[in-house]
Amino acid sequence: MKIKKLSALIMIITLMLSGVVLTSANTDIVNTMDFQGEAIELSLKEAITLAKTDSALGKAAEWHLDKARASSRANRSSAGDANDLRDFTNAYYKETGVDISFDMDVPTSKDVELLRLLGEFAKNQMDKNYEAEMNTLKAQVNALYFGVLQAQDLVKINEENLKVQEKLYKDTQTKFELGMVAKQETLTAEHEYIQAQTEYEAAVNIYKKAKMNFNVFMGYDVMQEVILTDTLTDVEMPDIELADAISQAFTKRNEVYGAELQIEIQKINMDKVSVRYSKAAPQYIEKSALYDEAVYNYENVFDAMEMDVRSKYLDMMEKKHAIQAYTKAVESAEEALRLTQLTYDAGMSILTDVQEVQTRVLQSKLGLSKAILEYNLAVDAFEDSMGVGRKVIPIM
Repeated sequence: MKIKKLSALIMIITLMLSGVVLTSANTDIVNTMDFQGEAIELSLKEAITLAKTDSALGKAAEWHLDKARASSRANRSSAGDANDLRDFTNAYYKETGVDISFDMDVPTSKDVELLRLLGEFAKNQMDKNYEAEMNTLKAQVNALYFGVLQAQDLVKINEENLKVQEKLYKDTQTKFELGMVAKQETLTAEHEYIQAQTEYEAAVNIYKKAKMNFNVFMGYDVMQEVILTDTLTDVEMPDIELADAISQAFTKRNEVYGAELQIEIQKINMDKVSVRYSKAAPQYIEKSALYDEAVYNYENVFDAMEMDVRSKYLDMMEKKHAIQAYTKAVESAEEALRLTQLTYDAGMSILTDVQEVQTRVLQSKLGLSKAILEYNLAVDAFEDSMGVGRKVIPIM
């Protein structure tokens, strides 16, 4: 009985101690949605540089590069014994999904040639793969950075709208007290004012979520105060002819190197079985078909890349034109608002006329902000499409 009581006492003490530990661990959690700490100022360029070393994606890219360096340093000069070679080929198949067909007890000269090919490819490709991962990282930083700026812009736009609606509401109340408008008009103005408050609060929440996402990606505390020093303005369009961009893609994109490698692998595989089987044998026919498929894929990769570059070019141009259209829409709506406000103050128009034009102002500004964000990301995608790209080619 005493043992049971002692056990129960120990359990209670353990739970109490656990509670103390948990409470202690939670003392640093910010109990507010206000961002904290000494403000960190970041330009977009600085954010990209920091993300290369501090973000999870940047660290993963470094790990992949280290792994590729180790692979390229591995001894590919000789095949070694059959078991070691078989282990490597199995690992390569698991990593890449490509069968390099080692099934003999004694490694052949073709097996050695294949190992040398893969070792040389790893040596030449690892920096290109790292650049592709850096392009992906840069794209994500751009999206998050500009996303915060756009969310900040949304707050400003909705705050301006809120001030307009507040003024309209107060002016309408004054007119109602003077007997110049009906009660219904004040109710309408009040409703629009409350709606503007709701939209403003929603914009603030979007902004805070965007900042938290940025902080998490960059490796900061979730509620760290970060001030982004760049502004949401459209970046310069790449100064290059479309045909030149496509030509660059043909020589730089990782997909080309990957397709070339598959041709060489399948050619060696076909040569290996040709020593043991006739061209009519199923084993040779299978390898020959894989070689033909690799050649076909290589020939078609250029069409796919050209399509990709052209598509990203069209996206970029479309977003650029959208910026121009929304810029004019903002100018037109703001002038219309100015004139409508004058006629309303003079008693020559009604409240709904002003509110309709104010809605045009709000929507055109929101559209412009969104168009700038999408254009900047489209420029980034187009620039990557004519270089190494963002696709990583698996290597051992």
